[in-house]
Amino acid sequence: MAAFVVELLGESGYFAISISLVLNILISIFAFIPSVFLTGANITFFGFLNGMIISFFGEVLGAIVSFVLYRRGFLSLMRGIKNENKYLKRLQQTSGHQAFFLILALRILPFVPSGLVNISSSISRVSWLTFGTASMLGK
Repeated sequence: MAAFVVELLGESGYFAISISLVLNILISIFAFIPSVFLTGANITFFGFLNGMIISFFGEVLGAIVSFVLYRRGFLSLMRGIKNENKYLKRLQQTSGHQAFFLILALRILPFVPSGLVNISSSISRVSWLTFGTASMLGK
């Protein structure tokens, strides 16, 4: 998959960064698709530092876009999913500074899927600004 993305970026010319960002947003919206292949493609195509920077911004943008979409009703189809993670349950019931630090901690933990943090945050009382800032710092 990474090879396909590298080829796509190579054929995109000046639009390569934009395409990478859009792909990251789409990966985030679909919640359970890992972004590691896109990060690998970005590093291969843009070089280590530039690839990491592009991947970072793509993941932050993706998290914010998916949060907003889920909050606006896209998530209504997924509300029946049973949440067993005690931290994600707690996130759904918090706001303000408490939510900020919980999102930050969940972003830092490698075993918590990013999509679950996005979904849980979107049905919580946290603002998009708090969510975006905590996600950016946690990534």
